[in-house]
Amino acid sequence: MNLPLNALLLILLGALCHATWNVYSKRAATKDVSPTAFIWAGNVVSLIVFAPLAVHSLWHDAHTWSPWVWCLITLSATLHQLYSVLLQQGYRHADYGVVYPLARGSGALFASLLAIVLLSEWPQARQWLGLGLIITGIFVVAGMRSLLQAMSQPTKDARLFSGLRYGVAIGGLIALYTVVDGFAVKRLALPALTYYWSGILVRTLLISPWALRHPKGLSLWRHIIALTWAAPYRRSIVVVGLLSPLAYWLALLAAQRAPVSFVAPLREVSMLFAMLLGAWLLKEKQPMSRIIGALLMVAGISFLI
Repeated sequence: MNLPLNALLLILLGALCHATWNVYSKRAATKDVSPTAFIWAGNVVSLIVFAPLAVHSLWHDAHTWSPWVWCLITLSATLHQLYSVLLQQGYRHADYGVVYPLARGSGALFASLLAIVLLSEWPQARQWLGLGLIITGIFVVAGMRSLLQAMSQPTKDARLFSGLRYGVAIGGLIALYTVVDGFAVKRLALPALTYYWSGILVRTLLISPWALRHPKGLSLWRHIIALTWAAPYRRSIVVVGLLSPLAYWLALLAAQRAPVSFVAPLREVSMLFAMLLGAWLLKEKQPMSRIIGALLMVAGISFLI
């Protein structure tokens, strides 16, 4: 199995989009903002912005959208929605520098293993080495020493241990929806944009009963406007609504051109961009371990190309 250059470029661009929207999601993860309301507002932006492209794709699509396909979309939407809620909760209770890399690292590991087992995508020896280097680099960036200490002494650093639990749980959901979506766009050849946009629609419907709960005396429409255009978090809502679906759509396009077992870990080069954005926007210090982890990821990529 080889990794086409166009797939690599799609993955790298998607990784940059992914790291960017996660920084803005972290910024909005405060006690003043309801996680479900924030996710719902981002979904609404996504639905509106990408609706013309989705309709155009559907118009030229020759596939029959059977009940089986809609069951797959609903399953994917449910997994993505759980992921979004857990991610926002994780950002409220733990540090971005712990939750993000651990979630992406464990997600890449689990997704690669599931793709190998379920989709029969067996890498060659040098590609196994590349996957191993990428995953090792991600966990080094996450700070494995601190995480192992948190596992052995959870009461000593409750915030770090909370990040550990959220990170692994989110990683499990990443692996599940990666394999489900990879199967949909690769084995069933469903159009990536329409498939994912339909999933966002289902997600929005699923979360609406919780997001649209409003105080007495306030009309529903005024409440919706307040949710989708809250001044302090307006930029975060728009950035997440634009870049979250764009990042994953690019990953789905890459999955149509390359093995899912490659795409899953390669997407996690977003950690390289996350390091830069964390230092720039969140003013986070970058210890030597993160630099070493980044170099391991770059070395791993070279074995996959």
